[in-house]
Amino acid sequence: MDHIILKGLVFRGRHGVFEYEKEHHQKFIINGILFLDLKKAGRSDAISHTLDYKQAHDHIKKIVTGESYNLIEALAEAIAESLFKAFELLQKIELEIQKPEASINGEFDYFGVKIFRTRP
Repeated sequence: MDHIILKGLVFRGRHGVFEYEKEHHQKFIINGILFLDLKKAGRSDAISHTLDYKQAHDHIKKIVTGESYNLIEALAEAIAESLFKAFELLQKIELEIQKPEASINGEFDYFGVKIFRTRP
């Protein structure tokens, strides 16, 4: 299936189980693959036949920078649900959330989750 790729979207949010994480913004990196049929858009060259990735970016930003979640699993689920509601052409989502500033005493690149969802 065709897809639109969202890679390296960076936002600051307040997600985590510790009080410190709720009070101080942390960096979150979002990667996504949005699955939909792009044939009509490719032939028509019309934005109305595809998913506007600026709007997708704005939906994700609103969720990551808005409400606070304890788990990045819950954050990922909220993003997926919002995108399905906003874009009727969207059929499947692969979504990865990276948390490079996790409250872990140690050296690491990031902790994260990856989910796969299909339109309900």
